[in-house]
Amino acid sequence: RLATRLASAKSLIDLAAERIKVLSAQQNELAETLESIKMQPHRGSETRPPRAGGGCCLKPNALLHEDTKGEFVAQTGTALGAFGRYSLKQLIDRKVVLAVEPKMGGDLYKQNAGAIQCFFSSTETGRFEVSLVLHQDAIISRFEVVISSLADQIRIGASVCSPQGVPLKFSVPLLKQLLEDITLRQLGHSV
Repeated sequence: RLATRLASAKSLIDLAAERIKVLSAQQNELAETLESIKMQPHRGSETRPPRAGGGCCLKPNALLHEDTKGEFVAQTGTALGAFGRYSLKQLIDRKVVLAVEPKMGGDLYKQNAGAIQCFFSSTETGRFEVSLVLHQDAIISRFEVVISSLADQIRIGASVCSPQGVPLKFSVPLLKQLLEDITLRQLGHSV
């Protein structure tokens, strides 16, 4: 058992090193984007930098905590209320997650599929922050998914979405359906 935990710890260290590389590259890209935005004339408050990666990109700013009822909520106060929690195994069984790639710690994800919880919380209408949490105490990955971007991907015939830096391949139509179901459930409609 100790050897298994040691192997998991080593996998987490390797995963962290890979994530640092990805985040460093993303930080450089965002700095360049910010610089180019500063160079453009002001067009009003609606101007936003373009998002890379289609409907899935990293946005490391939402943290989750457990409230008094045992429910997990967004700590930053940016969640609008639509929220869902599934284990990675549930998402694999429902075919929302099609594959776990061996790159970037994928073995850790496969070995711990039942222990990894996937938290979906809306940050604004149609935009979800997804946090993958191992053993309820370690956030191993975080990315953002936008329903309209998934719809655009479906329109052009894309069937798989793989967020940058995450060794998971999602079914675009089933991920879109899951997010819509979470939203409808929040609005009080049965799914």
